[in-house]
Amino acid sequence: MHPLLFSAGPIMIYSFSFFIVLAWFVYSFIFWIHLRNNGVEDDKIFDITFFQTISVFVAARLGYVLAYPDFFSGQLLTIFALWVIPGFSFTGAVLGLVVSTAVMAKKLKVRLGYCIDALAISFPSAYIVGNIAALLDGTSIGKPSGVWGVSYIGHSSLRHPVQLYSIVYILILLSVHVLIVKKARTNRWPHGLSGIVFFLLFSLGSFVIEFLMEDPIRLGLLNIKQWMYIAIFSESLGILYVKFGGKNYLYTKYRSIYDSVSRKFTRKYQKET
Repeated sequence: MHPLLFSAGPIMIYSFSFFIVLAWFVYSFIFWIHLRNNGVEDDKIFDITFFQTISVFVAARLGYVLAYPDFFSGQLLTIFALWVIPGFSFTGAVLGLVVSTAVMAKKLKVRLGYCIDALAISFPSAYIVGNIAALLDGTSIGKPSGVWGVSYIGHSSLRHPVQLYSIVYILILLSVHVLIVKKARTNRWPHGLSGIVFFLLFSLGSFVIEFLMEDPIRLGLLNIKQWMYIAIFSESLGILYVKFGGKNYLYTKYRSIYDSVSRKFTRKYQKET
């Protein structure tokens, strides 16, 4: 852990703040490049990114307040006083990002498929930088590993470096995604389909990694992030089914199986009679 990145007299730069700002710059740049390469005007890209930034900030803070209401009971003004009670919710940030992107794409008449593919390229880079921030700051703590891991202030045992697990997984996923994008271009997949596949794989891997996370916020057998990943997976699967031919594919596939089985029974019946 290294929460304080560096200091110069009264000026102190914290790891979490520095890397979160860096993550935003990385995300914004890659998101802009991808949309611009698809012919989207700079003004529209700026409007989408600006609305995303505001929405993510508000949703992340609101998610933290809802997750830890005891911190703010009787002190509602501290919701806005980040220097008094700092904290953001990753769950809220992701939801704010997705919702704001969909709303602005519709409002500005930008193809949602372009935005989904742009998110699939830009989000992982910011996610990696954000995990570096969480690792240095100790905002997310893994469960005791017993063998190897990292030390956190206030915890005697070694803990799973879940942020490093997430970074390694997202790097592997990015490599796979590059191959998927190449295949999408070769086979002329609809815009947005490769992005949907990315988020399906991202939610699956992240759901598994969360079992190593020490998270007091639980809803039943799973923690709140795992429920969020289930929601992302279900939504992505739904979009794949409705918007990208999954419904027609399954109908055609099951129809062919049904016709094949029906013909076999018909021939068998005719032989017996």
